Amino acid sequence: MSGFDSNPACEWHRRYQQQANWTRSLRQFLYDRAGLKKANRLLDVGCGTGALEQGIKAELGGDFPGLVCGIDRDMQALEAAVVNSPTASFTSANAEALPF
Repeated sequence: MSGFDSNPACEWHRRYQQQANWTRSLRQFLYDRAGLKKANRLLDVGCGTGALEQGIKAELGGDFPGLVCGIDRDMQALEAAVVNSPTASFTSANAEALPF
């Protein structure tokens, strides 16, 4: 049973957005160190409701031309992610057996 069974996905999404705000500067530092602005694909493992995908292109300079893909095992979370981040691609998958 997922956490989405007892709480609406929108409440979880607000929590994930709050966490994303708290970690924005750390993510920016890590993105710069990893050279993600030069990447042509980005995979978010455990994407939840798509909170990071909403702002990832802006965080990478606003002109990130690559594909942003999120994976998660929770179908309700993925359904919310598609609505919250329509420019990203989402797939149901297990991090231990990536379909890529």
